Amino acid sequence: MTHIVDISIGFAVNYSICSLDGKYMAAVGDDSFVLLFDVQQNYKKIAKLKEFKDGGFSCSFSVDSTLLAAASQDGSVAVWDLRMRKILAKLLAKQVRYLKILIF
Repeated sequence: MTHIVDISIGFAVNYSICSLDGKYMAAVGDDSFVLLFDVQQNYKKIAKLKEFKDGGFSCSFSVDSTLLAAASQDGSVAVWDLRMRKILAKLLAKQVRYLKILIF
């Protein structure tokens, strides 16, 4: 492994993922935000997406890297259009314990 860059996130990270095209990295954790980074700009933070009431535990990019879905401990899953940084959908679960992994 080669060290690339240090990223200051400000909270414990539960999950992070890079998009298939290598352009983005998303991170979720012990905060109600989803952080989006531009990998090609030395992991510069480009968005702080807010839609949850509790911390996040999983996230996933669509195959074409235009959508980002993230799941929160509050029982919701949000989907954003990354081109416009706009929320497309928010799904709410009645029982959080059954959502274990999020895959696009």
